[in-house]
Amino acid sequence: MESLHYNDWRIVVNESLVRAAVIVYFYEHALNQFAMKTLEIETMGNGFPWMLDAVAALRYYAAHREQYPTLNDFYPEIARCLDR
Repeated sequence: MESLHYNDWRIVVNESLVRAAVIVYFYEHALNQFAMKTLEIETMGNGFPWMLDAVAALRYYAAHREQYPTLNDFYPEIARCLDR
């Protein structure tokens, strides 16, 4: 990730979440072709091989907002996801 100028773990996590949020948005708005293409680009071409897991984590977060009122509350789960 350093070659992409992501030299701090916080930048990597936040950038991963932004990219995953775009993919989730595409899926939720029936733009599945865009979602799949974006996912392919992010995982294959841009060095974010964990994007499938990040997308799944954000979708889980959205479905469990009563358990995780804020994204900050969900960060430990995101860390576990990215640690895999």
